[in-house]
Amino acid sequence: MLSSTKANLRRRLRFYAHLFNAILLTSGIALAGTKEKAFSQFPPEPLKFIRDKKDLKLLLQEEPSAQDMPFWRSKKNIHRKMLEERLIPVSVNQSKLSGGLIAFDVKGAGIVHSAREGAFKTAQEYAKLTQVSSHFKSAYYDEKNKQLFLAVEALGYETRMILAIDLVAQKKRSEIQFEVVWGELKGMTGAIGFENLNDESCEVSILSHYQATQFPLPKIFMGFAFEVLTQKVAEKMRSFIESER
Repeated sequence: MLSSTKANLRRRLRFYAHLFNAILLTSGIALAGTKEKAFSQFPPEPLKFIRDKKDLKLLLQEEPSAQDMPFWRSKKNIHRKMLEERLIPVSVNQSKLSGGLIAFDVKGAGIVHSAREGAFKTAQEYAKLTQVSSHFKSAYYDEKNKQLFLAVEALGYETRMILAIDLVAQKKRSEIQFEVVWGELKGMTGAIGFENLNDESCEVSILSHYQATQFPLPKIFMGFAFEVLTQKVAEKMRSFIESER
């Protein structure tokens, strides 16, 4: 009798969990519908914001120490699969900080069959993002003010953001650095990096960091779903870069 009661309780908990996820997804779809027109509009004036004027430097050094080595290089099996099987490993991690803050970090990389310079240049064709993936609903780059407007949709949820863009290039590595200066993810920083492997291939990586007391998007984006989404978009971006060689 006791085991039967526990089994019934587990079934009920699973039912309510599925019901909650369904309500969450439906709410996201409804929200997307009510904002459909607004998401296609770019703010008419450049956004005014204050940024740290310190000298720009690479987020990932060309020759990182063992302590700073990214996980896809430090783990030989993963790196082998990147080279031989075209694996794109992605890590999504949450951690608690002091002051009640929660950190959300995304890291990943893949091998692209294109020279670093060509891949770096192609990745800056921001207006073509809507051709790369259906997740990008709108993309507009204000070259004068170095601001990229994006409307992004995933799992029935849409969000807008404006990213301040900086380009940093050194001998072996180049980065498209970004900071979200407007939108729900305001304060997120990161970089898309391009690093030499040989004359015909380069490593392309994504590093991003966001911290807040509460994550502003549905919890479904906080783990495995975000890893899968990042991998799929990265695969399409890789195909796009390689087709533009």
